[in-house]
Amino acid sequence: MIKIKGILLIATALISSLPLSVAAEDKKLTMVHRQMLPALLPDAGRPTTLEVLLPNNKDLSVKVTAEVILDGVLINIPMEGGIGEKDRTVYKTVLKAPIKDLAYRFHAQASAESHSTTEQFRVERMCEYQASNIDVTIPKDKEGIELARSLSELSRELERENESYSEVLASLKRLQEEIQ
Repeated sequence: MIKIKGILLIATALISSLPLSVAAEDKKLTMVHRQMLPALLPDAGRPTTLEVLLPNNKDLSVKVTAEVILDGVLINIPMEGGIGEKDRTVYKTVLKAPIKDLAYRFHAQASAESHSTTEQFRVERMCEYQASNIDVTIPKDKEGIELARSLSELSRELERENESYSEVLASLKRLQEEIQ
């Protein structure tokens, strides 16, 4: 009996992490969103995009905001609208990928009477971010284009590490301010 419960628990966890389309509807204002998968999150601190469709509405004057909790910090972000694929209205915003977790929901308001809010979505990394040691040794056995490619890749790795450390430092400073 315990094994069956474990299998069901694993199956439920897998199903709940699938990128399902979800709609919120209120007074003809519908929003559709494809949930983010934890495995597809970029490195911590790297840009990631949140987007929501308003498939039944071509009016770009609708105000859409994302209520985001990024690693425990609440942020309300106004989203920019435009016409996307298949001539559908899309609202997008770019934010930094979380270190640990991200929760968000979308709010749309066309008028005082017409508004809608989606359910809250949550994306949590499977493991804590671990800083890696990058080998910064310049390869002596490579020349010309091979050396340039190796140095370019090393530069990109160092840039990603630096951005990650900067995001961690910014998070620590925010925590320190909240504690004081």
